[in-house]
Amino acid sequence: MKPLKRALLEILESFLSCHVCSETFRDPVSLSCNHSFCSSCLEEFWEQTGNKNCPIFCFLKCEAVVYKMFKEILLH
Repeated sequence: MKPLKRALLEILESFLSCHVCSETFRDPVSLSCNHSFCSSCLEEFWEQTGNKNCPIFCFLKCEAVVYKMFKEILLH
């Protein structure tokens, strides 16, 4: 693979990766702080910590506000 193509692919993959499991999103959700996670990863993190804060500790008040992502893309 050409270096530029590889670099672009890595950038794209980073935008499509969960910040908890580091895998490509599965049923992606986004918090009001715009950090994104797999739905199950976020639920598990919240269950383990006993609060609904952002797993990245971004210091923004983003608890319990979850947005489904890519719904339009996945439906087409």
